Amino acid sequence: MRRGYAAFESGNIPEFKSLLAEDVEWEIPREFPYGGVFRGPDAVVELLATIPSYYASQHVEITDFDAFGDELVIVRGRHYGEVKNGTAYDVGFASFFTVRDGRVVRFREYVDPGKAIALLDSMRTEQ
Repeated sequence: MRRGYAAFESGNIPEFKSLLAEDVEWEIPREFPYGGVFRGPDAVVELLATIPSYYASQHVEITDFDAFGDELVIVRGRHYGEVKNGTAYDVGFASFFTVRDGRVVRFREYVDPGKAIALLDSMRTEQ
């Protein structure tokens, strides 16, 4: 997971993509304009490429990586920055990764609902 986050942050998309299983299922909360379930490495990379278009600045701070055996990793932290209209945000998250043979087969992200609702309201007014 650490290698995947580092690859994505540095823009090394081929390495990031190599860590995804062919049958990966990636779920972002549906409340977000870009939320939904995305299947396959190409769909995940395409999704992640569109997310920055909603933000003026975007940062991720990881506070915890917890592994439970060889198949489950939970990553906790916060997303913070500004959306395009200048509204600041700071939203906690927990991401659950299911791993098989060293590759991600399932990703689910959960966010602080109160803060996410305020952020979503500000995003709706900008469009």
